Amino acid sequence: MVRPRRARLRRPGPRARRGGRPGRRRRAARAARRAHARARRPRRRRGHPERGRRSDPARRQRAASLARLRDRRAAPVQPGRDRDGPRADVEPARHPQVVDRRARASEARWRARRHRSRDARLNRPVFFQYVVACAVTTAEGTLGLLYAPYLDRYGYALPTIGTLSALLGIFRLVSRVPSGAAYHPSNARRQLLFWLMVFTASTSGFAFANGNVVAVALLTIVHGYAFGALGTYNLAVTIDLTGGERAGAIMGWYTAALSTGYALGSFVGGAAADRLGVDGALALLGGLPALSALLVVPMPVISAAPNAIERAPGLRGLFAAHARIDGRVWLAFLIALYINILSDSVDTFFPLFGLSVGIPLAASGALRGLKSGAATFIRFISGAIFRYVDHRTVNFWSVLLFGISSLVLGAVTSLPVFFALFLAAGVARGLLRVTSAASVAELRREGTDVGIASGIYNMGLDAGAIVGPAIGGVVGDAVGLGAMFALVSGSALLLYFGAALATAKGRETLPVVGSPPSRAR
Repeated sequence: MVRPRRARLRRPGPRARRGGRPGRRRRAARAARRAHARARRPRRRRGHPERGRRSDPARRQRAASLARLRDRRAAPVQPGRDRDGPRADVEPARHPQVVDRRARASEARWRARRHRSRDARLNRPVFFQYVVACAVTTAEGTLGLLYAPYLDRYGYALPTIGTLSALLGIFRLVSRVPSGAAYHPSNARRQLLFWLMVFTASTSGFAFANGNVVAVALLTIVHGYAFGALGTYNLAVTIDLTGGERAGAIMGWYTAALSTGYALGSFVGGAAADRLGVDGALALLGGLPALSALLVVPMPVISAAPNAIERAPGLRGLFAAHARIDGRVWLAFLIALYINILSDSVDTFFPLFGLSVGIPLAASGALRGLKSGAATFIRFISGAIFRYVDHRTVNFWSVLLFGISSLVLGAVTSLPVFFALFLAAGVARGLLRVTSAASVAELRREGTDVGIASGIYNMGLDAGAIVGPAIGGVVGDAVGLGAMFALVSGSALLLYFGAALATAKGRETLPVVGSPPSRAR
């Protein structure tokens, strides 16, 4: 380049020093930003595609776009990593048939899990079964409240009232073994319908007996037997409908339905008797089981357990079936016996003990109501508890809590302490009803005869209700009521833990002795 003479030489400006034209600078800046982003990008994990642009596919490997067009489920070509460590550029996309097969298998597994969850959790037949159980105990709670006033109205003496009341418990106990032996899943609907009608007739029939001693005695016997049969069938049907799955939650709601029915029977029965009279209340509320039979009609056919042990026919087969029943059923029987011995002995004689230490009857009634309310409430939330705590652990500590809270009653005179003890006893009693029923329900998956197991378990409840007040009265008359609470509670604790430690099956139920507990189902 030839410059004119005396021309000034210009210094190179910013544009010349920085590399030329603006477009070239922008491209260089974009390249620098991309390089910086690639440097900061984390290395991908195995099996996860790397973000950003992928390198060119290797030879004889399909491009990602072609794989997506051929099969939407196929994984695109993606960078990967060898098992030995060196980084590979790409991994070949899966073959569409392999992807389809895996997708179908995954969908089948998901569908199976969904159906298992739906069957194990609350469905319509199980909910209807809860309503039936609640209706039965509502009628039973009404009769339990109004039976003595009904007999007193027709001039029955107190010893006669006591004898007839004992017949209810005795024939309830007598019905357990025959009902459990007669139960079969294929006949469950027919058996429930029959006994619901018998129970309704024997409850509402008192309104038409006019106090006739023969009619009252027959109705009492039939009512006790029918209630025992329905209790056995309801528990067995609930277990068979759920297959023994999620036993803690299912039995929690089942026992909550029972206690709700008793509470409704007491409240509604008393109100109806004030408005309609004793006969009218029995006639009205005694018809609830017949109405609940409408919910039994659409019940699906129940199949027996796939590994159920066939029972031999005849009386010899019945004895053999009871002899080979799992030891855990008899342990559940002991828990039920333990619950009602302590509960009924305390409930029967605590009002008298309370008067001796300055506790009025109104406070004794409030304590009993607190105990029943706590037992009912804990059953409703027991399913959530068993999600995190094994039912064996809950059972162990509930037995101790229930026994100790009853044992120290005789040494307490303060009303706030009584409230704390009755609250603890109610929580423990509610949990024990759930854990004992759940231990029976879980055996269904092992082929245990559910009917016989249900009959044996409910026998413990009936026997405890009969034995508890009798033992409490005899011991209390000999040593006093305060010492009676301690002796009966301590003896019941020793009886339970002695029986649990005596057998291998029993030791498995104790978390401090058996195998480490797993989370409850």
